[in-house]
Amino acid sequence: RHGVSAKDWGEYTNKWTDAAGKNDTHTWTQWYQNTKAQEAGQPATIPADQYHASTDVPSLSTILNPQFPGFQLQIPDQYRADLFLNDLKQAEKGNNLPQLNILTLPADHTAGTDPSKPTPSAMVADNDLAVGRIVDGISHSKYGKDSAVFVMEDDSQAGVDHVDGHRQPTLVWSPYAKKGAVVNNYYTQLNIVRTIEQILSLPPMGQMDLAAQPMFDAFTDKADTAPYTAVPNQIPLDTLNGTAAAAAPATAQPATQAWADWSKKQD
Repeated sequence: RHGVSAKDWGEYTNKWTDAAGKNDTHTWTQWYQNTKAQEAGQPATIPADQYHASTDVPSLSTILNPQFPGFQLQIPDQYRADLFLNDLKQAEKGNNLPQLNILTLPADHTAGTDPSKPTPSAMVADNDLAVGRIVDGISHSKYGKDSAVFVMEDDSQAGVDHVDGHRQPTLVWSPYAKKGAVVNNYYTQLNIVRTIEQILSLPPMGQMDLAAQPMFDAFTDKADTAPYTAVPNQIPLDTLNGTAAAAAPATAQPATQAWADWSKKQD
């Protein structure tokens, strides 16, 4: 409404279906093999336009990348990172990267002990690597010199610590972010929204973000233009639940089975 260009990769999409409206039935392994093939320059085993994301928010559908999957945990986050980085390269050529970009990487939710999915540690590693690769790509692009990336965790209430179960870590990358700093100010998602509004010269959307202070203490006025380089994963991303690499010691089998039984009931 205020003339700021925007694009959405996967956030708040509620369907991932083919042209006939049927849901995706491929397994995680099939999607992972497809991703690895494409990364190696080989033909895709799953056509890129076979499935499309959609949303029930009309205004969001106009800025949606329909080929980017949303909350489909059978699809590795590496596939999502590849799609975004390819779009980023095209935007560099066309000089048309939107000013606001919203992207979801859901693998850190994990799939419990579902035997068709990777272990929780492997899925978190997939998520971490995808985040790192995306920030790496942005920082090395021509847009890196004046970009800011905010990484927020979803469902933070599942990560209870010694202070409060509602806390969540938030990461910020930018040439103007304080590198290596830990900012202990009391910030919420409203402060993140307000900071983004401030950067893009957007007015607040309501009373809550109007009252929120931008995250001034996370930034500096002296730019550090050194790009970020992603760190390789140390955990194999294709370690599936129930495989030898993921198997628990024999003494832990009763507990492992209990977790497996519980996980099945969550579907």
